[in-house]
Amino acid sequence: MKKKILKPVLVLVGLILMCFVMLNIKSGFGPDYESVEIKQNIGGYLIANSVYNADFHSWNYDISYLYKTSDNKIYNIGEGNIEGPREWKKDEQLIEYKDWFILKTSYYNNDKIIVRSWNLNSDKKIDYIFSPDEIEKEPIWMSKNINSSPDYYDSFTRINSINSEGEITVLYNYAIKDRILSSMTSKKLLKYQINFITGIPELKEVID
Repeated sequence: MKKKILKPVLVLVGLILMCFVMLNIKSGFGPDYESVEIKQNIGGYLIANSVYNADFHSWNYDISYLYKTSDNKIYNIGEGNIEGPREWKKDEQLIEYKDWFILKTSYYNNDKIIVRSWNLNSDKKIDYIFSPDEIEKEPIWMSKNINSSPDYYDSFTRINSINSEGEITVLYNYAIKDRILSSMTSKKLLKYQINFITGIPELKEVID
């Protein structure tokens, strides 16, 4: 009699545990929604609204940015995406440069900037991704005859710094062309200057 009662109880407990595990796995993968306000050195707040998703291999944050001025007016800035294994630090800062402000963010495996007119009622905005493909097309890069290939996942960019003079330094990690080992990569530091008229970054120097 006890065995007859015990078996369905064990099955029921097993089903409850399975449901609990599945719910926890689902909640761990997302989507999870979050909104944070990041105090800005220039005044006001950057509002970052994110959607987090994950799978067994990685995760990503899709982020939309708004700027809330000191008098509580809100303006759309643009979008970014941060992909694992990188963590989202939630510390983005708007940087002033002449008639523009600059926001550093990411687009999947590469870094990017959003350059927006200080006239917040204007729609004038540039999204510029520092992608390996675009770097390899630059005349300055091509003149160096660097043995690189942008066609691998371990070719990526990271912004090192942006200053109030519109100068940007970018680290380009690239795969060695026709490499024998998958770990064969190298790095170059790139210096850009934002064109104060167009707002578009222009590559000025490749540092060996």
